[in-house]
Amino acid sequence: MLFSIITVTRNGAKTLMRALDSVAQQTFQDYEHLVIDGCSTDGTVELLHRYALQHPRLRYISEPDRGVYDAINKGIHMAQGEIIALLHADDFYADAYVLQRYARAFEAHPVDAVYSDLVYVGNSPIFPEKPDIVIRYLPRRMRPALPYQSLGFSLTMPIGSGSRRKRHFIQGYPIIRNWVTHRLSQPDTSQLLRLLHRGWMPPHPTLLVKRDVLQRAQGYRTDKKISSDYEMILRLFLQEHIRTRYLPVTTYCMTIGGLSNGSWKNILLKSREDLQIMKQYHFQHPLLSLVWKNISKIPQFFYR
Repeated sequence: MLFSIITVTRNGAKTLMRALDSVAQQTFQDYEHLVIDGCSTDGTVELLHRYALQHPRLRYISEPDRGVYDAINKGIHMAQGEIIALLHADDFYADAYVLQRYARAFEAHPVDAVYSDLVYVGNSPIFPEKPDIVIRYLPRRMRPALPYQSLGFSLTMPIGSGSRRKRHFIQGYPIIRNWVTHRLSQPDTSQLLRLLHRGWMPPHPTLLVKRDVLQRAQGYRTDKKISSDYEMILRLFLQEHIRTRYLPVTTYCMTIGGLSNGSWKNILLKSREDLQIMKQYHFQHPLLSLVWKNISKIPQFFYR
């Protein structure tokens, strides 16, 4: 089972190495890493050239594109693997066992896609001397997904005026927001459909999908600037009727300040595009679904 990991970047030299390393360190080695660069001018191409000399599983191109989703479509077209994964240039995998977990899930279950949990982290590590430390976030009533996943750590830290607060970290980075996709159990198809129409979605970067399914869906729409990932999820679930499996484990670390949440302007644009997509898919109450989609994220800042 070959995984094709697609990373899209433009002038991402400051963070790209972290993403490249998190792939190269995977214990499951049956993968190719495709980097689609949009004519960077900050040394990204030179970095990729040097990295590819020592990591033959890395392939890259650098050419103009029509935005992030056009670049992702290029990656899907280049891909040779059975499974497609997306890893953004400023993000990284939670530990070295991520691809191994997904491979076991795809092998054990007759599904088209597998998804898991993610955490949002700060831009800079507070404990860079502890790069091997990871943290597991699971609903309290669930057993650990796999026995070899390491536990992370928490510290009670001063926050001023004599107050102290417990902070949580993953690979030395402070965790800002914890996206646990499901709280209780493995949802069935009817439960997922109800959740989707309420504005729920699995964390898009954790959703690994079979390549033939994405090709049948004809790739990502390029007329949306931010919400094409949400549209693709609805298309996969509501039109392609994909079979899915949930991994109740944190696999992905997303850096705060990305395309969808980097500014209020982007947040408002994403909400407008989300509402248009909900209407396109004939949600019964699209405005209420949009409100719930945003409100449901608030507990992610407090859940531990």
